[in-house]
Amino acid sequence: MGEEHVEYVVFWDLLASLGLEPSFEGLCLFFKGLQGRGYLKGFSFESQRVVPELSKRELKTGFNGPKQAATMIDWYESVGLANALGGRLPTEWEQEVAVRGPALRMETDSNLENFENFYVGEVIPETAPIQDRGMVRNLIAGGKAVFGYRRYGTASGGLNPQEAWYDQNTLPERADWGPANGYGLRGMVGGVWEWAGNNYDTKNPWRSLRGGSWRNDNPGDLRAAYRGDNHPDRRSYYFGLRVVVAPQDSPVK
Repeated sequence: MGEEHVEYVVFWDLLASLGLEPSFEGLCLFFKGLQGRGYLKGFSFESQRVVPELSKRELKTGFNGPKQAATMIDWYESVGLANALGGRLPTEWEQEVAVRGPALRMETDSNLENFENFYVGEVIPETAPIQDRGMVRNLIAGGKAVFGYRRYGTASGGLNPQEAWYDQNTLPERADWGPANGYGLRGMVGGVWEWAGNNYDTKNPWRSLRGGSWRNDNPGDLRAAYRGDNHPDRRSYYFGLRVVVAPQDSPVK
């Protein structure tokens, strides 16, 4: 990544939407976050050559609201920005746990189609989860305590336009749109794909993405378990990030 790589990517609206001052000082903070992770080596923070270019940058209509999710940011910049904000990108496992929320006990009137990965009892067993919903119904009818996880990251566990932002023409007005899921998190289904901190696999340098976006119309792409991936240099109006600060990561003791 050189100066040209960031010159046309970072812009005032992105800084503002992520809580950074939309100024040269905010821009320096962003760059310092990148440099802190080993990117932009040798870049001069004192050089303001990029500022005129940034001030002219205009986003596509419907993607530049001050409270909208940031887009057009690649994996490297996402890592740097998360670091600059005192956090990091979540792992895929953390993303999936956050999306699904806690396990819920299934009742006779539960909509089992909205749930998956069932198990019996109060303790999660080490055996593979139950996926046969017919078996689950029989277990519930027999008085067994059956628990399951949401199939989608919504409060209901289902996919519907009231709880998920998909098959749309643009982003919602706010990044924290919609009702909260089981962990009180908003905007977990659709909106923008969120970069994960890990590689998709060990065979290539592509990075994982989770959650689906405003453009997706295939329900399978929006499931909590679905794994997307793309090259870390790729930017898109469909890609964004969510910063996590876990207790072990926090500088506050």
